[in-house]
Amino acid sequence: MSKRRPQRRPGLRSPTAEQPLETNADLIAAVLDKIDRQIEAGHPPEARATLDHLTTAGHSAEGARQLIAVSITRALIAAMQQDKLEPAEIWRLTLERLRNE
Repeated sequence: MSKRRPQRRPGLRSPTAEQPLETNADLIAAVLDKIDRQIEAGHPPEARATLDHLTTAGHSAEGARQLIAVSITRALIAAMQQDKLEPAEIWRLTLERLRNE
């Protein structure tokens, strides 16, 4: 059975040589939006717990949000490039890793 490749989300630009995928601003903005919605909804609870952990550790709220977004974005990209793990699992593992650093 062949794996289906996920379809690109409308509105997200493909990376170019000038802007590698690791720093794609649109992708990070989409992740930030999802993080904000998760924190507001309280689901999954790991989103709020990670934000609280990072702010308690000395990060500003904005700095913590950015750190979460960049960390999740990089983990998603690495996993997609290696065809490993599902996005939800990557998200959960990244939040867990940030809380345990």
